[in-house]
Amino acid sequence: MKQKAFILTIILSLFMAIDNMVYADKGGKVKEVTEKSFEKNISKGVVIVDFWATWCRPCLMQAPIFEEAAKEMKGKVAFLKIDVDKAKNIAAKYRISSIPTLIVFKDGKEVTRTMGTQQKENIIAVLNKVLETK
Repeated sequence: MKQKAFILTIILSLFMAIDNMVYADKGGKVKEVTEKSFEKNISKGVVIVDFWATWCRPCLMQAPIFEEAAKEMKGKVAFLKIDVDKAKNIAAKYRISSIPTLIVFKDGKEVTRTMGTQQKENIIAVLNKVLETK
């Protein structure tokens, strides 16, 4: 009987670990998401999403800045990026008309957005303002 309980505990722990891996983490790295995983990844906490495309030069300039901001905000905010060409439904849902567009979500709800290439200081200031509001 104890052996069955032990095995069930291990199985439950594995399911919980797998479920947690689906959510965006705040580990200081930018995570690329897809249409399928997008909603789940923005559903908890403060998350910033970079809407971009491979052919977009300003998007390519934004990428290293976004990565630097992710390192500085490690442990506070999850950083995601989504390719609008591969996620047309998400881009349409959030009315992305210009890229790069950065949208900040708090518990799945859009809080603010910026369009065009942003400097790291601006990204961090926007995120800190969102973190300060309850």
